[in-house]
Amino acid sequence: MKRPGHAAPVPLSAQPYSAVIIPPMRTVLDPLTAGLLALLLAAASLCAGCGGPKVEEGGGPAGLSPQASVVDRFLRGLVDGDTDALLSALPPETLQEILQDMSSADEQGLASVLARSLRNRFPYAAIREIRFRTFDRGEGRAVVRCWGVFESAAEGEGPQLRRLEEEEAMEFRVAERDGAWYLDL
Repeated sequence: MKRPGHAAPVPLSAQPYSAVIIPPMRTVLDPLTAGLLALLLAAASLCAGCGGPKVEEGGGPAGLSPQASVVDRFLRGLVDGDTDALLSALPPETLQEILQDMSSADEQGLASVLARSLRNRFPYAAIREIRFRTFDRGEGRAVVRCWGVFESAAEGEGPQLRRLEEEEAMEFRVAERDGAWYLDL
């Protein structure tokens, strides 16, 4: 039915293509939303592919980050009784302070005292498998977490294997001094 003064509606399918006008969609972002969006995009582009701290396999310093390497060296020195490796993980100034406080002590004596005191915290006789995850804390500081399969020598029994999962990882604080990484004591 036609109303007076109005033309009959023309179906869209009968209109020429140029006659169909679709208004552009406009989205207006307030400055705060636009700034947050830009910040999120920048953060996403920085983290693309990084996936957080990577897991490193132990077994020697080759391929380990400097932070994980100092922890690996320390633990292997403790297990193997390698006093040089054990002491090389300590900052030189800390080592000198301890030696000055101990009367008639030498580095080897200090290493053996240190190894005996740490046996309660790390009661393992061998490292079978070890993994590390390093968390950079900035300003030359990091936290290294390690876990894996360790062998403990129970008295009167054969070796016992103990698997530490990542959730049970041991944590070590490390710090950089003069371009080298040491345990942060």
